[in-house]
Amino acid sequence: LVIYTSLHPILPILPRNLTSAKILYISHDPMVKWDKKMFDNSIIASILFRYIARSTERASDKIVLLNSSGFSFYRRMYSDEKVKLGFHPVFNSHAVQGNSSSKEYQIGFFGRISKYKGIEDFVSIAIEGEKRFDWKCVIAGEGELPNSRVSLLKKANIFNRWVSEIELLDLIDKTQVCILPYTSGSQSGIVSLCHSKGVPVVVPEIGGLPEQVTHGKTGIVLSNPSIEKYLAEAYRIIDSPDVIGNMKEHIQRQSSNQSWLKLAKTLLDE
Repeated sequence: LVIYTSLHPILPILPRNLTSAKILYISHDPMVKWDKKMFDNSIIASILFRYIARSTERASDKIVLLNSSGFSFYRRMYSDEKVKLGFHPVFNSHAVQGNSSSKEYQIGFFGRISKYKGIEDFVSIAIEGEKRFDWKCVIAGEGELPNSRVSLLKKANIFNRWVSEIELLDLIDKTQVCILPYTSGSQSGIVSLCHSKGVPVVVPEIGGLPEQVTHGKTGIVLSNPSIEKYLAEAYRIIDSPDVIGNMKEHIQRQSSNQSWLKLAKTLLDE
């Protein structure tokens, strides 16, 4: 069995020509529609990515989706037997729940910075949080920042570069609430990293995010998100130690049932 967890231009030609093993492709970004995320890069790069992904899917024996948002679409495109439903595991193999004894930041935004991830909205939330509640935020990730807005932040720590997994986990561990105001997307590895540290996440009701975040238990899912709603929900969590404590307990319980080992066993039993 050969498992692909990400894409590479060589993958469409590798399976049948170089190995007789069964090929299982775990699709982190299933392509259901041409949306903002699809055109995150240049048009040529986006079209090339789509071609490589579709070619890899066709060459694979099984395709595993990590949430149900594109499940019926993929089964119609391929077959019930070829397309399997998994879940996005929590990275609990290398992380300790709530390791930090002090929280330096009230809110944080982590991961590669792209427009579809709502970085402009996060900066607006951070500006208001700083003004109203004296919050300090952290932004960590490589990509283009809205610098004219970022310059309005007086208390933020910004790491606008590639951040190692160890450093990223440390920053997450020092943050009370992660806010991911995505405008498009399938699921998020950042949610899993935050949950591995017991940190609740506030997300919109988009793609598979509601399957990763259990509303009111491991974070908040907003059906009609706005700057004010993100701000209000983050404040409600931060302002109440009981809410944070309860969410951390739920995160620990949910994470124990969403390990990479459990996903692997589920797939091998197919």
